Formats: sequence, structure tokens, C-alpha cells
Amino acid sequence: MHPVTRSFALLLFFLTFGDTEQVFIDPSNYPIATRTLSEQYCAQGTRKESLCQSHTLSYLDSNVSDFPSFMKGVDAYIAPYLKEYKESDLKKEVLSILKELNGDLSGGWYDKMVFRLFAKTPTTYTLSFESNGYSGGAHGYHRIAYTNIGIKTQKRVTLSDLFLPNYKQRLHDIALAYYKKAHNLKPSQPLEHDGWFKNRFELAENFAITPLGLYFLYNQYEIKSYADGLTDLLLPYGALKEIIDPRGLLAFALKIPQNKTKAVYKNGQMKLSVDIKCKNNETMVTAHLTPLSYTELAWLSISLPQISSKQHLLSTGYENFDHVIPYDTRNTIYNSALNKSMHAKYMLVEADKSHAEYGKTYTMWFRFKIPRKIKILIIDIRATLKNNKLTYTLPDEYEGIKGQQGYKNYRILLPLHRKMKK
Repeated sequence: MHPVTRSFALLLFFLTFGDTEQVFIDPSNYPIATRTLSEQYCAQGTRKESLCQSHTLSYLDSNVSDFPSFMKGVDAYIAPYLKEYKESDLKKEVLSILKELNGDLSGGWYDKMVFRLFAKTPTTYTLSFESNGYSGGAHGYHRIAYTNIGIKTQKRVTLSDLFLPNYKQRLHDIALAYYKKAHNLKPSQPLEHDGWFKNRFELAENFAITPLGLYFLYNQYEIKSYADGLTDLLLPYGALKEIIDPRGLLAFALKIPQNKTKAVYKNGQMKLSVDIKCKNNETMVTAHLTPLSYTELAWLSISLPQISSKQHLLSTGYENFDHVIPYDTRNTIYNSALNKSMHAKYMLVEADKSHAEYGKTYTMWFRFKIPRKIKILIIDIRATLKNNKLTYTLPDEYEGIKGQQGYKNYRILLPLHRKMKK
């Protein structure tokens, strides 16, 4: 196999981690049409094998009658990419590359670009621009960029438009504290323990304004190696209230009910969602798992790293699952990394279902007491589907943090605002 062709095969493997995402908008509420432009050109090199290069651009079609009115300025942000695509000369590019390398090159090169509506709030909407491709070398590239746009002005929104003056240091400190909690680092641990190149925290310039909080995304090579993939951080608005400008575009966030949050994740095999509501000293967790294909076995696992005993558990329930079973430090659980059973380190609630149906939603819930000392509640969640010898997980091995069972989990942080007894 030619080196370029082999690298292309490796690229397809590495890019599989890009099909999992946290969802901040329900596509059914905004059925936006898209247009896709695509072209390909192949030329034969000296080895009688061809070098093929393709370009694809998918963008939002504002010409359809039901296009959302709040996105009336979207064309201005897509236009430069559309112009560049139409002006490119694929044939010229391929022939130039072959000439430069004396024709000694073959394989498949490509460049794929996709615009999407990523999130919407009462005052803003966010476009995502995702590009991935391969143009020689050991691996390809994968990059996501967000553009936040004010609905009234149709102008780009920056962090300075959201916060009170002199917000930068306070935002930095909040983000660092939440990053370490989200990525299972102790406050004193250096960032290198999470794969950073250096122990100096920098907030990503790439961010999205979502209904739940500010979502920051670090692309490959920004803070970690290529193999570490993308790194994200969701800062809930409850953690940012003290620096939000009450007359700015995030004023709506100051009215969001406290002590509650939700999250939705999906990939090609399943959709996973969770709702968390805290009242006084109790928390209700409701989670839904929807397989997107038939599966022989399905599991839904939720861990509480701050809770060690089932004595805090008040009630459990389920719908369509076969069982819901809680575990604590008195129980043994299987650890995949060690390939053996061991005592649980903290509380785990797990539901399972044999012969789960395509498109059917399986739900479990439980209620527990929150110790007074907890100021930021931590919930870890994961889902697994197994069919014959194939196993699918959410998150996959390139995402999340490793839990007590050796599997990766999504971590949800909820700042708690509770009245203290005098």
C-alpha cells in the first residue's frame, strides 16, 4: 500500500471520534435546509495510480420560505467561504501537486466543510463551521469554529459584549476551577496531568453561547497533542452570574431558574439525555436512552463521585428498562481497565435492558440527598449498547473522563445555590 493511501486509512479511523457531540439545539424546531457543493478531480501519477482530491461545502440555504427570520444576516458570514470555494481550481491544484513531486504521489485527498446552526438563545444564535480533511502526511485535520451573532444587530458577539468591565481575571479563575472539576483534576494538580503542553491555563478563544452556558472548545494542537483530539468546557451560567452584564446579551441567563440543568448527547448509534433538578437538599436525576438501531443489550450508568453511600438515596424508578440497581462502597463492581471486580469508590446507579428496540426511549430516575458541604454537584453519565460482538459507547474512548469502572463518562457540573441556616 502506498504511504499516502495507508495514511488516509488511518485518518478515517481517527476521525470516527468526531461524530459524537453534545447537542444544544433541537433540529426539529429549526428544520433548516442546506445546500451542498461537491467536486472531485483525479490525475494519474508515475506509478499508474491516481491522486484524487475532492472539495465539499455544505451551507445553510436562506432562500427557502421557512428559513428562520432570526438568522437574516447569516449569508454575510457564509459568503467568504462560498466565494473561496467557487473560485478554487481543483484541477490546477492536483496537477500542480503532481508536478511539484514529479508525479510520485497517489491516494485520496479531501477537504470537507460544513456550516450548521449550533445553538440559539433569546438574544443570540451560534453558527458552527466544521472542516476536516487530508492532504498528505501522517494524519488529517479536524477543526471546529463558532461564530456568535446577535439577533437584533446580526453582528458578531465577543466576550466583552457579555460581561461587566474588568471581567477577564474573574472569568479566568472561574473557568480554571471548573475545568479542573470537569476533567477530574484536584485544585493543586498541574494541567500537564490532563495532557496540556504546559501548566498555564488559557481560556479558548473559540466559544459558543448556548442555552445552558458558555461552551469553550480547544481544537487539536492548541493545548494538547493531536491524539488527545478536541477538548471542551461548558461553563454554566450559574457560575457566571456575578460577572454577567445585566444590560447585555446574557441578561436572560440571570433569570434562568437556579439549581437545575440538562444535557443531550448523541452519535450514530444512540441518543442520551439527562435532567437534573435540585430543591433544598434533594436532587432528582432523570435520564433517557434512545437506541438508534436494534441492540441486544443496553446499559445506562450514572455515578455520583461525591456520594459514597446508598443511605443518601431516597427513591429509584424506571420505564421500559428491565432493572435499576444502585451500588455503593459496600458493593463490588466490574472494572474494565483492571479486568476484575472491585469495591465501588462512590455511588453508582445502573439500568439495563435486553433486546432494546430501535427508536424506543428507556428512562430511569432516582432521588437523593445532597450533603451540605457540596457547592458544585458532579454527575457522571455514560451509555453502552452491545450487539453481537460490537460494542458502542457514549462517550467513546476519545472523550470524557475515566470513571471507577474504567469506562469514559460525560461529566456534568451544577453550581448549587442554597440558603444556609443561620
